[in-house]
Amino acid sequence: MRDSPFRLRVGTNEDSDPTAVTVSGDGIHGGETGHKCEFIINTCNAGSGVLLVQIDGPSKVTLDAYELEMGYKVRYMALAPGAYFVDIKYAGVHIPCSPFKVVMTGKELGGGGEPDTSLIKIDALAKTSKGTVAQVPVLKGDANKVTVKGGGLNKFFPGRPAVFNIDTALAGENLLFVGILTSKGPCEEVTVRHLGGGRYVVTYRIQERVKGFIFVKYGEANVPGSPFAVSF
Repeated sequence: MRDSPFRLRVGTNEDSDPTAVTVSGDGIHGGETGHKCEFIINTCNAGSGVLLVQIDGPSKVTLDAYELEMGYKVRYMALAPGAYFVDIKYAGVHIPCSPFKVVMTGKELGGGGEPDTSLIKIDALAKTSKGTVAQVPVLKGDANKVTVKGGGLNKFFPGRPAVFNIDTALAGENLLFVGILTSKGPCEEVTVRHLGGGRYVVTYRIQERVKGFIFVKYGEANVPGSPFAVSF
């Protein structure tokens, strides 16, 4: 029966979809010994996973790959004529139509006689038609290890800048949030400047004689003492 056997994907993997990977280019069909052959593996919308390209044939081939916006370009050169088989797997699963049969023509330039294997592995990032999808980092900084100091934590003078410092050097990486809420609403002027090494200086200006609170969060948690009561 035409196209038999048919490949079925059983189960799901949230991170990758090998069935979405496609291949194009003359090098996936054939070539000539001693000449660079190439093809493109399109991994758009296939998620992230390990991309494996393995070529088996009459000789070992030179094999390399580099990243494109849509996936990866694979280049190889064979030294002996004959039939080669290109296995392409994504996240451990053959992509559609893999393995591909590639027929090389031309003179034998060496390495013929004993079958040989060449392969490369690539930790492929998730891509879309618009390019690489950034992987969101896992941040585990500890809010309890953040220290906050400075006169601006407790007192301000209306219309004048007030300042305090935040030190996250011992807390690990996380997102820092600073907000100031007064009895008349959010403070309109708050600046957070990174000095390096996990140290920050916060400057704010409250125009009126009001009371308020300074909120400092590291990740989802308040740092020790937050919210801080502040008044004129």
